[in-house]
Parts: sequence; C-alpha cells; structure tokens
Amino acid sequence: MPTSYVVPPADTAHSDHVSFLSLINFVLRNALILGASGLAFAILVAIPAVTAAPTYSVTTKFATESEPVGRLFGFSLPGNGGGRGPEFYIELIKSPEILAPLVESSYEVEPGKPRKTLIEHFAPGVRPASEAKVRAMSAASSRISTKVSPTTSSIILRVTAENPILATQMAEAVLVQIDRFNSTTRKLQTTAERRFAEQRLAEISVEVRQAEERLRYFRERNRDISLSPALNLERERLEEEVSTRRGLYSSVLQTYERAKMDEVRDSPLVTVIGRPVPPSQPDARGMARSFVLGFFLGLLVGGILVAWTEYLDRVRQRGSPEFAEFDRLGQTMSRAIRRPLEKMFPRLKGMGT
Repeated sequence: MPTSYVVPPADTAHSDHVSFLSLINFVLRNALILGASGLAFAILVAIPAVTAAPTYSVTTKFATESEPVGRLFGFSLPGNGGGRGPEFYIELIKSPEILAPLVESSYEVEPGKPRKTLIEHFAPGVRPASEAKVRAMSAASSRISTKVSPTTSSIILRVTAENPILATQMAEAVLVQIDRFNSTTRKLQTTAERRFAEQRLAEISVEVRQAEERLRYFRERNRDISLSPALNLERERLEEEVSTRRGLYSSVLQTYERAKMDEVRDSPLVTVIGRPVPPSQPDARGMARSFVLGFFLGLLVGGILVAWTEYLDRVRQRGSPEFAEFDRLGQTMSRAIRRPLEKMFPRLKGMGT
C-alpha cells in the first residue's frame, strides 16, 4: 500500500535567519563598493557646505500694538481681526512697502569701505534700474525670515548677511521701516478722520442752530400752552430734537479733538524686545549633518546598483527566457538610440562594438 509523503512545515525562524545572514553577506561581499559609494556621496553633499562663504545671522523680537482702523463719533471701528496682528506684519516685512526703501538705503556692506545700497551690492551693473531694484528686493527678502513666537505672540525677525555688521544694519533698517510705515499709515487715517469730523461738525452745528431756531419760534408763538396737549407734545418734540443735536455735536467735537491729537502723536506702535546685536560667530554650516546624510544616501544608491547587478548575473546564469527578452529589448533600444547619433556624429560608428 503506497504511503503519502507530507511536506514538513517550513522553519520560519530558520528562513528569517538565513535572510538576515544573506543581508550581512551581501554587505560584507560589497563592503568596498558600498563604502566608496557612501564616501563619494558624502563628499559631494558636503562640498557646498565646506566651500560656502560664512554667513552671520541677527535675531531680534518685536511686539505690535493692535490698533483699530478708525473711529466714528467716539466709537472704535475694528478692522479684520480687530486690528493689526502678527500675521499682518509678517506679510508686511516681505512686501514692497518695506523692501523697496530697505534696498535703497545705504549700508556698510564691507567693513572699512564706503557705504552703498543693497541694489549696488546685490545687483551691480544690472540695467535697467527697475530690474536691479527687483533683484535686490528678491535677494534681501531671501535673507529675511520671520515667525510668530508661540508663547508671547511677538514676531521673531532673523536677518542673514555676509558679515555681522551688515546683518545688524539690515535688521535695524527693517524695524525702522516698520515704524515709518505705521507712522505714515496712522497719520493718513487720523488726517482723514479729522477732515471728516471737521466737515460733519460744520454740518451738525447748522442743524443745531436750525433746531434751536425752530424751538425759539415755537415758544414765541405759543406762550401759553398749558391747556393744549398737542402743543405740549410739539414743544417736547422740539426740545428733544435740540437735545439730540447738541449731544451729537458734542460727540463729533470730541472725535475731532481726539483726531487732532492723534494726527501729531508719534508714539511707536512697535515695541522692540532686544535690539539687534552683531553676532560674534558665523552661522553653523552643517558640514557634519551634510556628510552623514550624503554617506547614507551613497550607501542606499550603491546598494541598489549592486543588488541590481547581482540579480542580473543570477538571472543570466539561469538562462531564463525573461532575461533573454530583457537582453534583446535592451539591445534594440540601444541601437535605436545610437542610430540618430551616428548620423549626426559619424565618428561614433564602430565604437562600442
């Protein structure tokens, strides 16, 4: 009676052990290639960090006071979000309102040499002048970074330049331009508010006089109104109208006086928390990090190439039809690529055969 043969279950632990050993063998077998690939990539990635010129960064922090957009008759009129928040100033710093005067100002770009503008520094010899200004603004914007402090909601300003003096001057200039923008904007708003209040004051004063004149005329024509309810109601209505007009006149007058004071007020809307100070050390170049990342990238690329080469060798030795087709398609594609090149460059004929 024939007996059936039962295939024993695979030893999973043994298979995993063999796979792990195969990986170790692969690394040991190609250690030289993998090491050379990792070292080559590490050097390539680290070269920019090594050869780059040193940079210096200045960090400062400032807080903003949220101001309403305007007032009307003594009441505040809030803008979006109730005023200017940190997000507004983060966008403002990268806007032409700040960058344009920033690049047009002069700085001590190189210690001991005459001062020059950022346009002359970042875009020397570029014509027309408008294109030079745009390039300088783009270069200055790339050297300025901002973020909102998560604890105090203040704005952290970071400026990077080729030397510590220039970085400090640019940071100071940004703060100056923000304060100038606030002063100009506030002056325009308060001037418009004053003019409106002044115009409205003249109109309401006429209305007050007209209401008072109507009340005076009524009293002269109706000296005894005790026996007439209708006349009593008319008198009360006229008196209430005069009182309302006088109250409105008083409110507009207060707004007008406040606008006059705000128009000449120059208190800053930005509070600087720590003035910019020239750094004593250049920024870290990150050479060690670049070297390590490049080394692991080289190991990955080298490992993939070596594994692919070994796989093709195994398939070639087995003589599988898939490899024969792969080899045929590769040769066909190679000929299709070489044919137009040989027509353009006849010297290529006979090469690679």
